[in-house]
Amino acid sequence: LLANSKGLVKNYEVLEEKRIGAALRVKIRATVTKTDVDEAIKILMERKNFPRTMILAVERVDGEERVGAVSEAAIERALLAEDFRLVDKAQMEAVKARDVALAYDDFDKAVALGKRFGAEMIIVVKAEASFIREEKMYDVVFAHYDARVHAKAIKCDTAALIASESGSATRGSRGKQKAADDALDICASQTAEKLIGRIIEKWTSEVNV
Repeated sequence: LLANSKGLVKNYEVLEEKRIGAALRVKIRATVTKTDVDEAIKILMERKNFPRTMILAVERVDGEERVGAVSEAAIERALLAEDFRLVDKAQMEAVKARDVALAYDDFDKAVALGKRFGAEMIIVVKAEASFIREEKMYDVVFAHYDARVHAKAIKCDTAALIASESGSATRGSRGKQKAADDALDICASQTAEKLIGRIIEKWTSEVNV
């Protein structure tokens, strides 16, 4: 929830109160209207001047590196659903896979790429899918893959870390490629949802200082 939650919380129940030193810790169960939350997020985005966001993702499937088509698409969907402005993909065709791979661990490299394409925030993603096993069910062979996704959001003007999140997921499907892609997609989607929450939390603390 945003810090100024008036109008968002429809009702609540106090589940637990605990004093820790001079602080009072309260656990509640609340009912929140999603439409009000969505509107509050839009207001927050306006206050942050709708920062342009760039996504750089690298995937490895069974150790083989590829530019992150599946994980990038999943994170892009999640961001667009929350009205984030994204750098046009067509502009990024010139970015080399090697530069994308280096960007996750090198904030300066990530920021340089972000500034090059006019981004205010850059999200760097490292995703990996690994084969687990195959099993036969009713004469159909299913492959199972484990996926892990790590994502960081970086502010381009200061190279400061805004938020980071990670996740894992396992999926099975007909064929190794489909199983790997399904695992990466669900894992990246879940990681993106958590990352967006962290970003909103950070921005909220900044606008309410």
